[in-house]
Amino acid sequence: MITLYKNQISNEDLEQKLEKNATVILDVRETEEYAQGHIPGSVLIPLGQLENRCDELNKEQEIFIICQSGGRSNQACFILEANGFEEVYNVLPGMVGWTGPIDSNF
Repeated sequence: MITLYKNQISNEDLEQKLEKNATVILDVRETEEYAQGHIPGSVLIPLGQLENRCDELNKEQEIFIICQSGGRSNQACFILEANGFEEVYNVLPGMVGWTGPIDSNF
């Protein structure tokens, strides 16, 4: 059974946050998936690389983590929390249900 991360946020709530301020969105999908379409301004660090690259992120900022459907982003929340990040949120249901802006430039 999968343990859901304590902080969850819906696609709709994330979209509202995007309109208000600079929000850190971490996309943990693979490069090919990201290239097919992602939230503008999101940072790509595939889940398999996150442990070694989490120093590229700012521990002082809220980080909203997204993947295709919520599974990998859920894992990513636990990885970041274990590395000292406190304000991390799993975006559900992820890109599969994203209706906000999409960027395919990569």
